[in-house]
Amino acid sequence: MNSYFLPIFFILGLNYSDMDDNSLEYKKISILRSKKIYELNKMIEVLRNHIEDLNEKLEKFISGEFSNNQTNLDECYRYQQIIQKLETKCKNLEIDFYCSEYKVKALEQVIEDPTTKVKSDLMCIICEENKRNILFSPCNHVVACEECYQKDTSGVCYVCREKVRKCEYAYLV
Repeated sequence: MNSYFLPIFFILGLNYSDMDDNSLEYKKISILRSKKIYELNKMIEVLRNHIEDLNEKLEKFISGEFSNNQTNLDECYRYQQIIQKLETKCKNLEIDFYCSEYKVKALEQVIEDPTTKVKSDLMCIICEENKRNILFSPCNHVVACEECYQKDTSGVCYVCREKVRKCEYAYLV
């Protein structure tokens, strides 16, 4: 246990050389640091116990003491499905955010200069830098540029959320 005190002293930055050993301040700091060291050692002990528990569970799993491995596999599969659904929801929320952000910016531009509406209607709703040039089928929305669509993995239209079956190049004038 003493081997843990030396690194912790260095971590805490103890430097008593410029303090008077008899000073009240020295004693207060010494007590506070001792408490901190005690707390850190307790945390280390808790973490070690947790690691030991995890290692025991891993050994049991490897040695086959778990009676129903199929249940574990089913559980893993179920968690993977949940994760996949959450990732899809996250991607959809991201798309919603970009669409909303685009609409707000477009409205702000129209308020400032009504002639900019025509220009902004031709720009990609994701990056707002490139012209829209991808036609989604079957919904026929043209809202994204090729670059943004290639980055997207959701496979749904940004406007109506319909599954995109086919994409074609479209040139808006």
